[in-house]
Amino acid sequence: MGTQLAPGPRMSLARRHAPGASLAALLALALGCEDPRAHDHDEVVLRVAPDYPVFTMAAPIRPEDLRPGYVARLSPSPGHRWHDLNLVRWKGLWTGYEPGPTTEQNEADWGVPVHAGVDGVVVDCWRNTPYVQDYSAVDDIQPIGGNYLLIRTDDDHYVYYAHMDTGTIPPALCPHGSKDGWMDQSQQIPCLLAPKCLDVDTYLEPQERPTVHAGQFLGRIGAHGNASGAHLHMHVGYVIEDADGWINTFDDDPHHLVFDQAWYKPQAGSTDATPWIPAHDPASRAALIDEVDAGPTLLWPGPRAEATHGAPDRLRDYDGDGDDDLLCHDVGDGTVWVAGSGPPPRGGSAGWCHEGTQRLHTGDFDGDGRDDLLCHERGTGQLWVDLAGPTGAFSGPDFTAADVWCPGDTQQLLVGDFDADGRDDLLCHDYASGLRWIDWAEDAPLFGGTDAFVPGGWCQGHDQRIHVGRFDADAADDLLCHATRRGTLSFDHAQAGTFGGTDAEGAPWCMGGGQRLLVGNVQGSAADELLCLDGDDGSLEIDAPPYDGTDWAHPGDGWCSGVYQRAKIGDVDGDGRDDLLCIDLRSGMRWVDHASDPQSGEIFGGTDWASDPRDPWCTAATQGLH
Repeated sequence: MGTQLAPGPRMSLARRHAPGASLAALLALALGCEDPRAHDHDEVVLRVAPDYPVFTMAAPIRPEDLRPGYVARLSPSPGHRWHDLNLVRWKGLWTGYEPGPTTEQNEADWGVPVHAGVDGVVVDCWRNTPYVQDYSAVDDIQPIGGNYLLIRTDDDHYVYYAHMDTGTIPPALCPHGSKDGWMDQSQQIPCLLAPKCLDVDTYLEPQERPTVHAGQFLGRIGAHGNASGAHLHMHVGYVIEDADGWINTFDDDPHHLVFDQAWYKPQAGSTDATPWIPAHDPASRAALIDEVDAGPTLLWPGPRAEATHGAPDRLRDYDGDGDDDLLCHDVGDGTVWVAGSGPPPRGGSAGWCHEGTQRLHTGDFDGDGRDDLLCHERGTGQLWVDLAGPTGAFSGPDFTAADVWCPGDTQQLLVGDFDADGRDDLLCHDYASGLRWIDWAEDAPLFGGTDAFVPGGWCQGHDQRIHVGRFDADAADDLLCHATRRGTLSFDHAQAGTFGGTDAEGAPWCMGGGQRLLVGNVQGSAADELLCLDGDDGSLEIDAPPYDGTDWAHPGDGWCSGVYQRAKIGDVDGDGRDDLLCIDLRSGMRWVDHASDPQSGEIFGGTDWASDPRDPWCTAATQGLH
């Protein structure tokens, strides 16, 4: 921040590939890996997709916006350029609905943030079409795409994002709308190669076009316009302009749309739960491009081990030296590496916690000052714990729980010291019912099953997210429920190791489309602060107790706003104040902005440390950072 450069340059991810060109290298990049054998499979790719242009860009949704167990699904139209994306969750079969009624507004993807996959300019848009359930009746009163953006890239492509929710497209990206949301389709822009092209209501002249950067928030998924069910409609083609930049026409050539840094799995049916396509398998990767356009395909929009909705953003101290460390976990073979301020990166625990439904959690479960690893099998509820050794190394499970715990398809596991005994406990939250169960860490067994049950629904809304932190200045960890669309803050303070419902509420906060809420202790005080980092422009706000609104702010300067850059928080320098860390998931670069003494008036001021570009870390498609 300040005058510092933003971590990592932004880049355009759009690539045009000549018909018949080799696509093996593209697929290696698209799946987040490189394979020296890729050239051996060029002929396979050419048989699969001859003369079929490919367009590669970042995925429009992010793993951190998905609940545990949710994945994206692509439903393409073979022979055409469009792709429809929605979310599904596993409950013995794949379903596109949240628990409850089977209405469009209760579909799993309704309201999920959409991010730009490319750099470009907006050439056509509409932003305030109202929701009409009878989608067949809207053609004469609103755009077929409902609320949409048409983005022109620098290499003469257009990318179309459609059917977004009313008013969620930022006005800065789309100035077009009307008082009632309807449009007048009586006037259209003439096109040289077609009888009609774009509506006067929606078209942006060359001098009016807002700039978009890859990773920028575009809106939220809806079912607006000619849409049967909530989904994000996308398609890509070439754009033709005259010498003055006016659009003449859009071509109708089909494009394969491939998402960079993503995993795919063709879906054989609603009960198909077979493994994801291995990113290191070039033969499968070659066939993938045809599978995506042939039928429904499941999509994980990022490195497979990346955190999902509800996962913590706080770093941990694995060697007990007072400085928080980085841990890289490979779900391909289970290996973990720890990098801190002391010894060089160290590995261990190969073959651990790498099955499809197993998830890695971290916390100090034995109270020795070193954070440990916990593996939770979401499908069966099994638990294993690998305790950190004296140097922060891991050697495999030290404890296996006898009881099945938190196995429900709508349940998520959270970690925190809820009874203030110095050992982190487990909390199971059911986001459908709002019920909670707590398993306190003890001497023996380490985890023995439910010790406390919290009746009554809490934090079960469609857009609500739970954070763990110390919000009332005592030694126990509390819970915060943040409604990401409305900004509502509801605090449930731990009492005697359990919870009873909302004890306090804060002013609505951190509800912007590109904003993400972090919890950390950046002033070295008894209670944690809330941080709101805007991934669109790098602006930062801090809300300190009693959480009544922004207490400190820094304007945007692009810090940690790259398309693959994600922020985490932890005390990296051991001074008792949490710092900000930005990591680029693609390049492996890291940047740290150390928290300053609040008396100085400038808590965060820009990059204080950056990793060597020649030293990428935790970048493989199977690796995730904790």
